[in-house]
Amino acid sequence: LFSYYGLDNDITQTIISVVSSTHRGSLMTLSDIIGMMEEDIENRTTYSVEGSIDRDAVTIMTMHKSKGLEFPAVIIPFIDRGKMPNISRDTGTFVYNDMLGVRCTRTIADFDGYTKMVNDWRTVVAKAAIDTDYDEERRLMFVALSRAKQYECIISGPKPSMFMEGLSDGETHQVRDCSIESIKVTDDVIEAPNVGGYRPRRRKLGVHDIMNLSSEDEGYGISEGVDEVAEGGMAHGTKIHEDARRMYLGMPLQSEEREHAAIREVLDSISDADATYAEIECSLPLDDPEVTLRGVIDLMAVYFHDRVEIHDYKTDSSDRFEPEYRIQLSVYAHAAMRHFHNIPRSVCIIDYLNQGRRVVFEPLPMEDIGKRARMVLNPAEAESNR
Repeated sequence: LFSYYGLDNDITQTIISVVSSTHRGSLMTLSDIIGMMEEDIENRTTYSVEGSIDRDAVTIMTMHKSKGLEFPAVIIPFIDRGKMPNISRDTGTFVYNDMLGVRCTRTIADFDGYTKMVNDWRTVVAKAAIDTDYDEERRLMFVALSRAKQYECIISGPKPSMFMEGLSDGETHQVRDCSIESIKVTDDVIEAPNVGGYRPRRRKLGVHDIMNLSSEDEGYGISEGVDEVAEGGMAHGTKIHEDARRMYLGMPLQSEEREHAAIREVLDSISDADATYAEIECSLPLDDPEVTLRGVIDLMAVYFHDRVEIHDYKTDSSDRFEPEYRIQLSVYAHAAMRHFHNIPRSVCIIDYLNQGRRVVFEPLPMEDIGKRARMVLNPAEAESNR
């Protein structure tokens, strides 16, 4: 789209970079990326823009920010006495020097009945007795001077600094005055394209929205986005999942829980995988109904020439909701296979941490997932199927 309209600048490059990094770091589909853009526009989300410099541009930066960069030509202005190096850098009330220690620069003096704050003569004399060290400024000046890679470096200043002594044998040149004509820049307005009508927007559901985890069997959906009935309550289940993420990353744990041993066994079982991912977002678009299911895979192990394993930690004390978990992991498996389409098969594994067992199964067909989604979107159909 940018190429079609001839748009190529720092803003368009930032947009491309954000979209590309988001796509690479997840299993999000194109519709998810479009949804992210729409949400960013609605929420007025901002991203930092780094200007891309072309051959006709002049970049202005500090000496510190120029470190590690190179340019065809470099101009360093305002190298004046008192500015570079800064002879008045110790302007605070207290100053520190390795030889003098901490000293106060100001004191209160009495003048025939009234007091006034003045410079402390003791500090002035002490500072004058030692040579000023400008090594830091010299190193910074060297960084700026060494940025030019093709043409010479030009240094200017109305009152030349001491750092200019010894450069070009001390020879300086006057810069002649030159007038700069104002340039009026006009932007051609691009006529808006006729994109025609829009199709109805695809609905989005969380995978937990099509799971029936109601303890009273009163229908589908969990409002808080919970995807398991955790023994010990929702807070405990959330903590165990966070601990599993930290264990995967090799981070320290705040406390030891009984489920940790089972998590370690799961992690050890995938140690030979070609690639592993933890807490990775995924999405699965359905054609009937037109809806995209989204969720987060607890743990995914990829064996490039054999299979994709989808692991999900559960802290339930029973297998009552196992049929719902099979739906959940099947969504994850199909989403992963759309991404790793060259891998022949996928395997779903429910890891019951408190029960010390795991359930391994092949993912349910897409037809079953679509049927469940239609039942959620159309309660009348769900009632007729009971």
